[in-house]
Amino acid sequence: MSIETGVNITVEGLNRERVHDQVVLARQKLRSAAVLWSNGQSADGLRLVRECVDETLRALELAASVRVVPSALGRQAAPPAKGPGWEAFLADAGARPADITRVRAAEARALSGPLPAFNRQVEPAHQVAFRSMMLGAETALVLMARVIARPRPRLRRAIAIGACVAALLFVGGLLVARGRPAARASAKYGYDDKFAPRRVLDGDPLTEWLLPTQETGWLEVSLGGRPIKALKLLNGRNTPHYDRAIFDLRIECYVGERQVHSSKHRFGVLGPNPDWLRVALDLPRVDRILVIVDSFQKVGAGLAEVAWES
Repeated sequence: MSIETGVNITVEGLNRERVHDQVVLARQKLRSAAVLWSNGQSADGLRLVRECVDETLRALELAASVRVVPSALGRQAAPPAKGPGWEAFLADAGARPADITRVRAAEARALSGPLPAFNRQVEPAHQVAFRSMMLGAETALVLMARVIARPRPRLRRAIAIGACVAALLFVGGLLVARGRPAARASAKYGYDDKFAPRRVLDGDPLTEWLLPTQETGWLEVSLGGRPIKALKLLNGRNTPHYDRAIFDLRIECYVGERQVHSSKHRFGVLGPNPDWLRVALDLPRVDRILVIVDSFQKVGAGLAEVAWES
């Protein structure tokens, strides 16, 4: 899901170009699979997302086999992680155990049995497999994109100076905006700002964050560290169409990278008067909340508000 790391490794030279090309190929297949699935071509979408997982694992294995060094702009390199191949590579790159578990799950789904040849043969279990493979591949590719990104030599000095200035501005900004909630998400519906993640924090139940059609995903709300007695979520509806809402979801709370809460929930049936979901937490501090959409109602998922009791 969300991967927040000070990436401390980078892939050097021609090896970096090889890994980069492999990542690009995997991401092309990921995007194509999402388009096919959202347009009702679920059988072809399943086939392509399986290919995407295969290409993603090839990229990981290639990156794990080449030389890695501490990044000039990253934090001091951590000791190499224990474990075989790509799992150790992701761990060294800063992936959390949950991230590695998602990639493992995608790998297992990609290896499990034949796929349906026709759209009419696609069953609910295939939908679960599709989401698992999409999530696992996206998790790995997001992290790998950060690892292989490296500025050209002539730009490094300028970027290094810019990084110092940006760091000072960032720290100053934190002093001003500390504790101000912010939201981001895996994706949003459409190209404008109408259905952006920040809509869940505007206090207006008529505005909503919407995911793309027929897609699951996640929403992350950063709280800056505050006590939370209860979390409250208002389900979406996408008025006047009433065709987008969450059904099954998971809620995870974090202090830094440590998970302090995890629970599964289900909203009621979509309608003109959406449900509020209240989750008792009684946590002395929460830095960020992750809302993971596992299933949606009608054509897609939506969420109107995220609120909390302190």
